[in-house]
Amino acid sequence: ENISPVDALRDPSSPQHAAWQWLVNDVRTSRVYETSAGGREHRAAQRYVLATLYFSAGGKMAGDGVGWKEQTKWLSASNECGWSG
Repeated sequence: ENISPVDALRDPSSPQHAAWQWLVNDVRTSRVYETSAGGREHRAAQRYVLATLYFSAGGKMAGDGVGWKEQTKWLSASNECGWSG
């Protein structure tokens, strides 16, 4: 089952595309997946959904300008349960 339509993932202006691009790098670089109790796929899906929410609500990547007023740990390598803002 797909979380997002393929067309949304391919559209560079969509929050799904931004989240997918972020996730691809996150999976390669973050150690959070090594200790996932629910499994690597569950952790990746959860982080992707939260990243999509973040981008759809105006969140930005570091260095891309102003995003949320409060964005503590969003899109960081830390456990997503600690993301707030």
